Amino acid sequence: MSKILSVTHRLYRAVLLLTLLVILLCVILQIISRYIFNTPFSWTEEISLFAFCWFTFMGSAVCSYEKTHLEVDFFYNRLHGRVRRIVRIMILTLVILLEGVMVVIALWTMTRQQGISSVAARLPVSLYTLAVVLGFLGMGAFTTYHLFRDSSVMSEPEKQGSHD
Repeated sequence: MSKILSVTHRLYRAVLLLTLLVILLCVILQIISRYIFNTPFSWTEEISLFAFCWFTFMGSAVCSYEKTHLEVDFFYNRLHGRVRRIVRIMILTLVILLEGVMVVIALWTMTRQQGISSVAARLPVSLYTLAVVLGFLGMGAFTTYHLFRDSSVMSEPEKQGSHD
């Protein structure tokens, strides 16, 4: 399972790089078309927005894998031992549930967006929401992996301590 998630993480990072390049190219193209040719393209803003949406949600999944999301741990750091482990499991479980809810809502939204295209680039609007689905699926998978890995690691000292 760890290998599959590692490959998925690399895939998400590749999408991050690709979307960043798309944003950069669109901005450069828009600057050239506007200030050199005095004829701006109408589609570059939509493509940039599309790429930014994908960048945001793929980046969130990558942060989940790398455990680099911002955390407010003022109270958590004051807990010790078993209470701290229980709270950590509860937090990760709640996060996984919320990620699942977001996937369901995004999938429902995608069904409502069928047949709708963006104005200038003529992209299906559901492609924006697909980024949300894939982002939250990735976050959910990575968070679930961390929950089980951390739970087994955290329970080892208790097992060792009970033998003494």
